[in-house]
Amino acid sequence: IGNNVYAETLTAAQKYFYYQRQGSALEEEYAGKFARNDLGIDDSAVAYSSGKTGIVSSQKGWFDAGDSGKYVNTGAGAVSTLLWAYEMYPQYFNDNSLNIPESGNGIPDLLDEARWELEWILTMQDIESGGFYPRIQGDRGERAIMDKNGCTTDDTACAVGVLAEAYLTYRDIDIEFAEKCLNSAEKGWKYLVANPENIQSYDVYVVEDDVPDRLWAAGALYHANSDISCKKYFEENCHKLTEDFEKSYTYGN
Repeated sequence: IGNNVYAETLTAAQKYFYYQRQGSALEEEYAGKFARNDLGIDDSAVAYSSGKTGIVSSQKGWFDAGDSGKYVNTGAGAVSTLLWAYEMYPQYFNDNSLNIPESGNGIPDLLDEARWELEWILTMQDIESGGFYPRIQGDRGERAIMDKNGCTTDDTACAVGVLAEAYLTYRDIDIEFAEKCLNSAEKGWKYLVANPENIQSYDVYVVEDDVPDRLWAAGALYHANSDISCKKYFEENCHKLTEDFEKSYTYGN
C-alpha cells in the first residue's frame, strides 16, 4: 500500500468547495465540465424576509449541499474543519494545489477557498447589535436574509468561533483581513453576552441548546485575544458537556 493512496481524495474533497461557490462564474479552465457562466445566483442586493428596511450585499460563500441556501452555522463548521486541517497538517496544503482562480498567489489554496466563505459570513453580521443572521435562502430574484427571529445566538456563536480561528490562521498571511475577522468576532461575543438566552432560528437548523457553540466561541476568542469574559464563560459552563467527553461509544450504537 502506497503512502499517497488518499492524495487524489484529499484534493477532490477540497475542490468540492470551489464548485459550490456563489458570486463567481466557474470558468472551464478551473471547473472543467462543471463550468457555468453566471454567478449561480446574484446576492449583491438581498432583502430581509421579515420586511426590515434595508438591502445587504452578501456575495460569496458556498451553496449548501444540493440547494442554493447559504447557512452561517454549517458554513462556519466547514471552515473550522478546513482551518484545523491546515493547522495540524500544513505540509499537505500548498499553493497551486487545487487549480482555482487564486492559485499562484503564494497562499495555500485551502486558505484561499476558506476565505471565500469567511468573507460571506462577515456580511451576515448586524451592524447595530453585532449578532449574526442565520442564512440566505430563496431562488433567483427571491433571495432574502431569513431574519424572522432576528439574529440568532447559535449562528452568532458559530460565527464568533470560526472568525476567531480565522484570525489565528490569517494573521501571518493578511493582517488586515485577520483583524477584520477578530473585530467582527469581538462584536459578536458582546451580542452573546447581552443575550444569554437561546435565540433560535426557525424552520431549518433549529438548535435547541446553543451552549456547545457558545463554548466554541468562548474558547476560540480567548485563544485569539485573551478576553477574560470568554475564559470565565468557558470555565463556568464547560461542565455541561462533560458527558460528551467522558462517555464511551460502541461501534454501531
